[in-house]
Amino acid sequence: MARTRPSAQRRRKMRKNTESFDKRSRSKNTKRLKLPPKLPPVQLRLRPSKISLRLPPKRPPMLQLLMLKTRLVKRRLLVASIVIFLIVTTIIAMKSLTAAFLPLIGGRAAMDTDYRSHNNVLRRTRERLARHEQEIQRTLRLGLRSMELEVKHLKWRVDEIQQENQTLRDEIEHERRRSRRMMLELYESSDSQETDHSD
Repeated sequence: MARTRPSAQRRRKMRKNTESFDKRSRSKNTKRLKLPPKLPPVQLRLRPSKISLRLPPKRPPMLQLLMLKTRLVKRRLLVASIVIFLIVTTIIAMKSLTAAFLPLIGGRAAMDTDYRSHNNVLRRTRERLARHEQEIQRTLRLGLRSMELEVKHLKWRVDEIQQENQTLRDEIEHERRRSRRMMLELYESSDSQETDHSD
């Protein structure tokens, strides 16, 4: 995860702390690493009996080596304390950043759970709608099939009625012709009888 940059206020505080630490370390360093005081010049004391030359006492070489070692150790301790200070400040900054980002992480997790629950609801509604659509299509197919059967039955019934009508028409026509013929025969027979009577 990429580290985020601390805020301006936090950066100013860190800069101030490092500057104050540098000042303190410099002042300590200058105190610690002060050069030994300059040797006093050769003092000549005139006495009536003799002239004595007083020189500063020489340090033994082991003591000089020890002093150099202690200076090196002090310098290393100073560098180590600076490094430790920087590590501590970065740890504090990281802790504050994680404390600031924890609510965001929690909010992101809540958003993820909401998104998952919404997705589940959407998936369930889609499945329910798909089932409903399949049921509607099945009922429509069944309805269409039953309507087709009904239409076929009605067509067959219409054909049957038309055939019955045709037979009835034929019978009516036949009866008309027969009745007409009978009427004509009766009329002719009555005419012939009248002519016979007149004779």
